[in-house]
Amino acid sequence: MIAVIGGGPVGSYAAYLLAKKGHQVEVFDEPKDIGRPVACTGILTPQIGEVVKLSKEFHINTCTRTRVYSPNGKSVEIKIKPNPIFDRANFDAFIAKMAEDEGVKINLSHKLKALDGKKIDVNGKILEPDYIIGADGPASMVAKSKGILGNRKFSVGVQARVQTKCESDLVEFWLGRGEFAWLVPEDEHTARVGVAAYRNAGEEFKRLIRDRCSDGKILEWQSGVIPIYNPKHLIQKDNVRLVGDAACHVKATTYGGILFGMLAARELSNDIDNYSENVRKHLAKELNLALKIRKMMDKFSDEDYNELISLCEKDKVKRIFERHDRDYPSKMLFKLMVAQPAFLKFAKKLI
Repeated sequence: MIAVIGGGPVGSYAAYLLAKKGHQVEVFDEPKDIGRPVACTGILTPQIGEVVKLSKEFHINTCTRTRVYSPNGKSVEIKIKPNPIFDRANFDAFIAKMAEDEGVKINLSHKLKALDGKKIDVNGKILEPDYIIGADGPASMVAKSKGILGNRKFSVGVQARVQTKCESDLVEFWLGRGEFAWLVPEDEHTARVGVAAYRNAGEEFKRLIRDRCSDGKILEWQSGVIPIYNPKHLIQKDNVRLVGDAACHVKATTYGGILFGMLAARELSNDIDNYSENVRKHLAKELNLALKIRKMMDKFSDEDYNELISLCEKDKVKRIFERHDRDYPSKMLFKLMVAQPAFLKFAKKLI
């Protein structure tokens, strides 16, 4: 039997794939409802189609434009490939239903109390699974119990659903506010507005609301911590495997973790014994590059961000962004530098 600790989309997707391979799988999730509480912006790239078909059960909007603001107030607008906006709770429930339909037993209100050797204590019930899959979030108890939590670094995401006027096909980003800030529309009257920051995220969020949504009404809070990818973290030890946020499989550029978490779940199901090696072989390149870009941008001044936006106003630069997916920066960075050599000046911040 395989025990999956955590019933988010990555945990449920891993369970679904493992069950398809013929394994007996059970999911144990602490909340009483799948998908709650929500702590996710719910914007994805078309690459999500690699792992799950879009459904009206969770796909609520699509954005085709982004506007990025620099600290001096200037902005650049760029067309993007259609980005689906998800109802995250419904998305989680959809993936969980896929798992259940494949024979996975999902146990809600079941908390992991202890992991000792190959045994787990869930709500006082002692089990000894063949494998334990930790899909239990950034502060994974599975990882901690197994001694592989490591020295993790986090950003804090403060987000709320806000009743405010917005353009339903336009995603807005602000550079230089924490790591960055965003407004992702659900429709013309409701948006997910948030800030990711290493420190003072709450103050940055208040400033964003004051400047962009001063007449807005907060409908729901959706905040949480975001793990920063670290290639040195162990994701496999003995009979334990980590996936999703528990494995820090999060793009450090945009802090999106659903796609790469689900791709890692695919690697897990394909070869559970060589999972870590295959993740390193197939996914680490893009995650490492995103981490390097984040470290570079962490050194940016407001003047650097202002210059970056000015460079992005060039038509040939816009066209590169329009044709490529932000999930795979390796496919566009070289082209950006060829199209606009001035981007090379920022590379010194990698040192």
